[in-house]
This record gives sequence, C-alpha cells and structure tokens, in this order.
Amino acid sequence: MRILIHSISFHPNIGGLERVMKGLADEWSAKGHEVIVYTQASNKAMNGLHYEVIRQYNGWQLLLAMRSADVIVESNISLYSCWIGAMFPKKWFVIHHLPYQHADNWKQQLKNQFTKIANNISVSHYVASTLKGQSSVIHNFVDQEFRITDQQRRTIDFCFLGRLVSDKGADLLIQAFAQLYQKDPYLRLTIIGEGPDFFYLERLVDELSLRQAIRFTGAMTGETLVEALNKHKVLVAPAKWKEPFGLIALEGLACGCKVVCPNEGGLPEAVGDLGFLYASNDVQDLSRAMLLALQSPVQDASTHLKQFNKSEVAQTYLNHFRKVFA
Repeated sequence: MRILIHSISFHPNIGGLERVMKGLADEWSAKGHEVIVYTQASNKAMNGLHYEVIRQYNGWQLLLAMRSADVIVESNISLYSCWIGAMFPKKWFVIHHLPYQHADNWKQQLKNQFTKIANNISVSHYVASTLKGQSSVIHNFVDQEFRITDQQRRTIDFCFLGRLVSDKGADLLIQAFAQLYQKDPYLRLTIIGEGPDFFYLERLVDELSLRQAIRFTGAMTGETLVEALNKHKVLVAPAKWKEPFGLIALEGLACGCKVVCPNEGGLPEAVGDLGFLYASNDVQDLSRAMLLALQSPVQDASTHLKQFNKSEVAQTYLNHFRKVFA
C-alpha cells in the first residue's frame, strides 16, 4: 500500500504524538509499504529514515499526494487539511490523540464535526467517547527501549516525567509528596522534564522546605531516560486534566515502576489493573495512593504490556485499513 501520513508535528520534535507517528511510519515501511510523510516540523539534522518526509508544501501539493495515496492517515483533525481528506472519505483515516471538547472554541467544534466524515481511530475509549463521529479504538504502543535493566537498583522513591506545564500536575505531586515527607524525611522525588512552570515549581519546593528531597533533572530521552526510570520505585502521573491515553504510564510500567495516576481519562486504560488510582485533583487522595504504591510489592507487567507492542499495533492498523476497504 502507498500510505500518506499527514502530521503537523513529527520527528524530530519531542512528544507522545511524534513518537507514535514516527513509530507507525517506521513499522509500515519495514513491512514493505510505501510511506510518505507530510509535516510542518522542521528538519533538525534528522537521519536514518527509510521513507520520504516532505516538510515544505502547499495545499495543492497535499491534495495531489492524497489523491494518489491508497491510504491517508492524519494525526488529529487539521483545519489545514481536513477539507482535502473529506474529498476522499473512504481512505481518509484520522488518529485522534486528543479530544475536541472546548465548547467555546469554534475551531475545536468544527474539527469535531469533521469526525462525522472521517474513518476515526482513537487512542483510547475515553477519546472515542468525546467524538461526534463513531470511532474504533487502537491503543498506542510503548517502544521496546523502555525495559527493566536492573530491578535491584531502585533507590529513589518517586518520579514525575513530562512537560512542566500546569495541566501535567507536577505542583499537585509536590504538595502530596510534602505530606508524606513530613512523616518520612528520607523520601525522595525526581522531576524529569522541562517547561514554563519550572521556576514556579522551584519556588513551591522552597516554600515547602523540600529542597533536600526533590531534584529537577531537566528533559531526558533515550537510554538516559530508561536508566533514570529504572532507579525509581513509583512513577506518578498527576494530570489535572483527562489525559487522552497515558504513554508515560506505559513507559514507567515497562521500566518496572509502579504507576500512580488519576481515575479519569485514558490513563486508567493504559495501566489497567496495575495502576494505583486516586480521585483526580485531590492532593490528599494522591498522597494516599503514592504511599500505597510505595508499600505494595512490584507486579509483573509483561503480560499487560504485550498488547502495546509496536509491531503488533502497527499491524492492527493495517488490518483495520483493509477491513474498511473490504
């Protein structure tokens, strides 16, 4: 098949969507399909791809490319290209990584209207439930680089992984950690990531007198991140909003961490029965779940993680395309 991927953001940009779309492109290309990617992400000395990536194009060029493709795959509805995709409804598949729920945002509402035309694939049942059009669900995968390297070296209690922005809830985690720290001053927390909330979070740490217990590492990727996760016992994903899925939670499980997350959105789907859930935005309940996770034995996540294998997820997409065409 000739598969055209249109993703406004793509590798080498960093993020869950970017990792997923690149991973699918890699797998489909490795399976012998002709893959071409159209993206507005700039090229930052990117090498090693086995398919063409077009970074400068206009609407007419994209229309011609979509017309010649056997399958069109979009990452989220884009108002730049949805009018083209709507011209080819049979082969236009949109992978929804996010919901379109802002009632006061006309762009979000218009995007959701286009889900009535597209072949929708959502990364979670939660995201599917927010769409106006019907949607199949195919969960995201976790890269095989995330793995247990040494279960015995877990000397740090808690870690946070993600962008330092308000929605990710690192401030809630710091407040919940402070409650535990009052009872056990030997506890430690690592915050992995960068973002505009860094200085606010640093001030919060100082105000709560936690400077000796909390360390900020900045952003981490690749093997450095894998090794860091393997040093921690519990990964906390304290999102304030309903996360569409929860790739970070899967990465934590794959590295042998126990995972604490809110009981809303897509995160519970990602962790399944292995997660330690708490009432969303409730600092007291978050503190409870963190302590419970810390005191609980490690569970084997290998069986749970099999359904998130990258090659199998990519094949599930291909099977879905063929089913729609049948």
